[in-house]
Amino acid sequence: MKNHIRLIVLFCFLFFGILIHQLFTFTYIVAEFDELRPIKGFMPVYYKGIIIGRAKEARHSNDYKHSLIRMVLYPKNLLLPSNTTVQLKKEKKNNKEKDFLELIYPKEPTLVMLSNYSKIKGIATVDTETFLANQHPNDIEEIKENLMQSAENLSYALSALGEIFDNINIILKENQKNIYQTTKNVENMTIKIDKAIKQQQLENTLSNIEKSTNNVVSSLDSLNQAMPNVDDSLKQTKEIMCNLSAITCGLRKTLSKNFGLMRLFFGKTVE
Repeated sequence: MKNHIRLIVLFCFLFFGILIHQLFTFTYIVAEFDELRPIKGFMPVYYKGIIIGRAKEARHSNDYKHSLIRMVLYPKNLLLPSNTTVQLKKEKKNNKEKDFLELIYPKEPTLVMLSNYSKIKGIATVDTETFLANQHPNDIEEIKENLMQSAENLSYALSALGEIFDNINIILKENQKNIYQTTKNVENMTIKIDKAIKQQQLENTLSNIEKSTNNVVSSLDSLNQAMPNVDDSLKQTKEIMCNLSAITCGLRKTLSKNFGLMRLFFGKTVE
């Protein structure tokens, strides 16, 4: 009896140890699918081409509107945003099909990271072969009719497009001379405009040169008119300088005599 109790206690410790180890080591994520095709076995979970976990179980939500797949991820510190999505994909190898899950990093990640029992959006990819194989015969016939109608519409559109190009070619051939003459007229007009622009630029340049020449001539005339006044000023300046020189010589002679300063003080004539 005691041995049974010991085994039960040991089993409980082992069970709780494994549970605590998983809680602190693994991360459990729930993927919610609106539509889910049949899946088989425990699927691996990939992220950027590397296995980081596996699917543990699949079940319906409580309201049976969604399918839920619980995944266990191995990385201890899983730094993925909460808006990460998961896609159910299928791999074909050696004529065998194998389902797997792949985590897709979002284009605009949130600041909140995934944690234990976080719920993310699941998307089931469509396999064309399987999709067509599971369609109702009437739906297959409708798809065929739609394809045939689309092919006829495309053929009609291509035929109409060909007729449009033919009409364009005919119009071009009929108006080839007019188009050539119009092109020639445009070319001649362009040459004339270019010449007119150059002629106008030349006229403006000559006008500026003429104005500059007139200004120079006017300046020379003003200088010629001012020359007599300059000559008179120079003569007057020369006479003033001579008078100053004579006065300076007389002062020097008077000061050189005895009591020269007294002579100047009492109004003695400067010699």
